[in-house]
Amino acid sequence: MGDTNRGLYRKFDVRRTDGTDEPGGKHEGCSYFVLDLTHDKYARAALEGYAAACQAEYPALAADLKKVAESPDMVPCPSCSGEGCSGNIGYLDDPKERCDGSGMIRRRT
Repeated sequence: MGDTNRGLYRKFDVRRTDGTDEPGGKHEGCSYFVLDLTHDKYARAALEGYAAACQAEYPALAADLKKVAESPDMVPCPSCSGEGCSGNIGYLDDPKERCDGSGMIRRRT
């Protein structure tokens, strides 16, 4: 059966980096929806919609989602988790893998 006929189904296992999905954590048993920003032609519209929906309460998240929607090759910086490292040691000590303070870097290829 092709994916176009399948509907919603389990395709990914997602873990939270903060550990709150572990037993007893706030997010234990939560459901998640994953977007493929590289190949999914509908992902950009989904990001734009979510950005619009959360703009008032989470303006920084909305701004980051808009950046990613405009440039799908941009992702949160792995060194600073999107906080803006600006000169700190980069990912795996590689200065090319740190952001310029924006909290975003180009996705690895």
